[in-house]
Amino acid sequence: MYEADQPLLLLYLVNVLQPVSATELRREFLKNFSGSPVSRSEFEALVLQLLHNRLILRREKLYAVTSTGLQRISTFGLSRARDRNRLFFIKRLL
Repeated sequence: MYEADQPLLLLYLVNVLQPVSATELRREFLKNFSGSPVSRSEFEALVLQLLHNRLILRREKLYAVTSTGLQRISTFGLSRARDRNRLFFIKRLL
């Protein structure tokens, strides 16, 4: 994975798992998307970048995607894939 793709992939993952804690988000990010290990500080920098750009928000220690973040995801045509992955995630929980 290219380093420049990490913020978009993290945004996508927040959207699939929302509301999601930082711990769960990092675990899923490393498990699913990271070709090379990402340190905790690098991961936190990615999250801060998304927060600063108002693509995600944090409430009560949980992250969710904003309407601006949803528009960004839709721009890349990831809406259908997101919905499919949500269904797989829900199925895995049941």
